[in-house]
Amino acid sequence: MTKQEISDSLRAERARYVASNAGSGSKHEEARQWLPGGDSRNSIFWGPFPIYVSRAEGSKIVDLDGNERVDFINNMTTLILGHRHPAVIDALREQLERGVSYPAPTPLVVEWGELMCERVPSLDKVRFVNSGTEATLNAIRAARAFSGKNLLAKCEGAYHGNHDAVQISVTPAVGMAGDAESPDAVLMTRGMTPRSADEIVIMPYNDLENAERVIREHADELAAVIVEPINGQCGMVPAEPEFLDGLRRLTSELGILLIFDEVIAFRASRGGAQEYYGVTAGLDAVSGR
Repeated sequence: MTKQEISDSLRAERARYVASNAGSGSKHEEARQWLPGGDSRNSIFWGPFPIYVSRAEGSKIVDLDGNERVDFINNMTTLILGHRHPAVIDALREQLERGVSYPAPTPLVVEWGELMCERVPSLDKVRFVNSGTEATLNAIRAARAFSGKNLLAKCEGAYHGNHDAVQISVTPAVGMAGDAESPDAVLMTRGMTPRSADEIVIMPYNDLENAERVIREHADELAAVIVEPINGQCGMVPAEPEFLDGLRRLTSELGILLIFDEVIAFRASRGGAQEYYGVTAGLDAVSGR
């Protein structure tokens, strides 16, 4: 197809989308009055506007215009049982009868912590937080406190949450990203503390040779290496087993903490990516997202 044909096709598809989702379009205009950009969750926005869901059941979602769609996203993989699974609904109803929020611990927290430690090879203790962002933030903070060092290493293209320590080189502009074998640290957005880029080094994903070079160059300064066993930001790209094996070997040799961000990858098996790959991390960040 020529550029003109592609452009014409995109315009036609956009017009069809707008016409068949008028209810969602109207709701989005209303949303823009109260929410920046009309949304509070970047990962579920697309132009010209996202569809607004009215209900869901099993593998299907229905939008405000009555369009039924198969849900291949499942809330970014968290709804592995689909929407409104009867067992989930029953458990929620049972808990609602007891209450849902107390200023005190509950037995379920203890049971859940024990279950996680039994399932995940690296876990001896669990700290519960509210999001994947808080999980990686606290893991990095713990690594820095334990090591007495500040520098962090992460992979280019990896998303580890919405905080300044890691919103670097997530989706960098090609002209700013630097060399593929030795990427530059690029802040994701304005408003971030400029020194954040000075407290991180960027390594290529699934390139053990160059990742090892970056880590060895900064070994004396590194508090931790953080990696996604499955890179969700770049299209669910699994780590090559040799890459994770190599990072485990290298960080053990150099006395650097290895952090697995399993906010996405934990679904790989009952024991998460660690069980699936047979590689154990020093710290593990897991979330229901």
